[in-house]
Amino acid sequence: MKKLPLIGVGGTVRNIGGIHLYMNNYPLELLHNYRVSTEGVKDVVCKLKDLDYKEKQEVQGLSKARADMFIGAAIAVEEILTYFNLKELIISAYGIREGVLYERLSECGKIINNPFEDGFKDIIELLNINPFMKQKQYKIFIKIYQKLNEHYNFNSINEKIIKIVTYFYDIGKSINYINYPLHSAYMILNLGIKGVEQKELIASALVVARGNKKYKGLEKYKEIFKDGEIDEFMMLSKILNITNIFSDNLLLNENNFEVSVSKDEIVFHIKEKDEQDLKVIDLFISQKKFVNTFDKKLKFKLEK
Repeated sequence: MKKLPLIGVGGTVRNIGGIHLYMNNYPLELLHNYRVSTEGVKDVVCKLKDLDYKEKQEVQGLSKARADMFIGAAIAVEEILTYFNLKELIISAYGIREGVLYERLSECGKIINNPFEDGFKDIIELLNINPFMKQKQYKIFIKIYQKLNEHYNFNSINEKIIKIVTYFYDIGKSINYINYPLHSAYMILNLGIKGVEQKELIASALVVARGNKKYKGLEKYKEIFKDGEIDEFMMLSKILNITNIFSDNLLLNENNFEVSVSKDEIVFHIKEKDEQDLKVIDLFISQKKFVNTFDKKLKFKLEK
């Protein structure tokens, strides 16, 4: 069991996570899938073990209702981590009741093998998202991404991030069309998507917000990533922008274009369109920002 994580449910582990979150000025106030190293748990215990009841009630992240009993339970968690030489504690916002529910559902024939995909479908239905349109956008995005990945070797991107950004990039329109990417980013962080790491959620929000440097609310999240990871998120933002133009404005699908990459250029070869369509693209894409992101010029060519 060496170096395995300990996954915890219930009030004690949530309070450990909450205290640790505030102690380290973590930018996202979300406990589900929050990770606390074994040393971090020890820091929490050390911080609280000598405080009296009144002082514990003032600790950020600790529920006042648990102030009198917390330290004993936290020490028990610390001992488990130490005894089994485990690397970290992963906080679950779900509890026993959700386990009982899923157990009953499985007995009725609803077996959930992939929590992410199952929860993803539930959110699509809840938000009344057109799955056929989103599947089209997803295929366009994947085609562009895979071609560029041959040259840029994206290391911080995975399938979950891609699905989240392509399906949920515009859900913020339900709040306000103006600056909807920022609303979408906030909603992604708070939808409660199952089976997703917190860094994957934050990465998706940064991609959807399209690197909007004017919005300081997202700046704090960038602190938990390396510069190279942020660069990849900004590349994904540009891919998402092109995807939206292709699907919404040019009514293209994944079969109507090809992508080629040279030393100096990224070229999109577009089929069955005319010169007016290229002018539409120019209205929505900043060549300067694209060059700054990919270090290559962007070109669109019509293929007769």
